[in-house]
Amino acid sequence: MSIAYGKPHAVLDGNVKRVLSRLFLVESDPSLTSTNQTLADLAKEFLTPQSPGDHNEAVMELGALVCVPIPNCSACPLQNHCEARSVGKEKKSLPLSP
Repeated sequence: MSIAYGKPHAVLDGNVKRVLSRLFLVESDPSLTSTNQTLADLAKEFLTPQSPGDHNEAVMELGALVCVPIPNCSACPLQNHCEARSVGKEKKSLPLSP
């Protein structure tokens, strides 16, 4: 929706979940519905409404290339805002898969 039509719809794939779980230090069980709802809410709040397609693509790419299961935090443009990194849990955050 956001990429094809420019609608403000947040994407929540495995890469986005991993980025958000680290950025906002979501440590709850990824199999729980409540965890997925928390991540969905964060994705909506984090979405840039002016260019939602570009935003979603950027976060998906960040999760695919930088915020991978063993993250490359030094290359991350969000490293100074990452709650998991600030407390040394970037490698312990949810290793979510799609």
